[in-house]
Amino acid sequence: MSDKNKPEELKALEPILDETVVTDSPIANPADQGAWNKTQEAHQLKDGDSATHIGLPPGELQKLQAQGKAEKFEIFDPAKEAKLGPLENITIDGTVSDQFLKQLRAGIKEIPENERRFLEKAGVKIVAKDIVNGHAGSPAIYEPGSKKVVVGMAGFLEGGDSPTETNQTSFKLSTKNSDVAGSFKHEVGHAIFDTLKIEQLQELKAVIAEEKAKVRNDDKEALAHLLEEDDEIFAESYAFIRGRESPRVNALIMNFPRTIALIDDILRTNKDLNPQ
Repeated sequence: MSDKNKPEELKALEPILDETVVTDSPIANPADQGAWNKTQEAHQLKDGDSATHIGLPPGELQKLQAQGKAEKFEIFDPAKEAKLGPLENITIDGTVSDQFLKQLRAGIKEIPENERRFLEKAGVKIVAKDIVNGHAGSPAIYEPGSKKVVVGMAGFLEGGDSPTETNQTSFKLSTKNSDVAGSFKHEVGHAIFDTLKIEQLQELKAVIAEEKAKVRNDDKEALAHLLEEDDEIFAESYAFIRGRESPRVNALIMNFPRTIALIDDILRTNKDLNPQ
């Protein structure tokens, strides 16, 4: 490549890069071969190294920074890398975007550390997925059998309008996850309901039943899914307590104030969640 056609970024690296064509030249003397191998040790990849990253000496990096040509360089210092906290080790299933993972990690950070520690000890794991086949096409789901909180970039549902009819109309639904952190918190609520055996708390069950019987007609549609099971009321109440906002949450607050207050008290006083 001629100097005329070289990009400016490549010219800046000329003290480092050498375009000299290298031809094979067998080394006949074993001693010379050993000496050559010794000189290459510093350039050999070690465990964890990446051949797609160029390591620059600090001096060269400083020169490029002074010229304003290193703004896109990634400075990696393993000694300064933060250790993963409880429940922060995400399993990735499929192809997910960096933005999606960023939103999911933000949601994880908003869960109190004591609750994350409890869930991790109970065997709960977080899975980030491209598409989730959740309830009614939901982009997130909790799997009690495997204790996995699975959060997807999108939800998917496929079926037919009548499984008993031969000429049924088939359908496919796909929903983008527009609230990654919120859907994650809802499924964490399910995980806590499951691992703490919340269904055994008779006081909470009675309060939910009482408030469920008084749900305002105007809010029944918004709360339809939550009204199906007590664990759905618990999960969405938990998500609200941990910061979720949505029209459905607003309807929940209006109709289940005592339920939410009792769940908040359980989260603050339960001995498994708050060990001494």
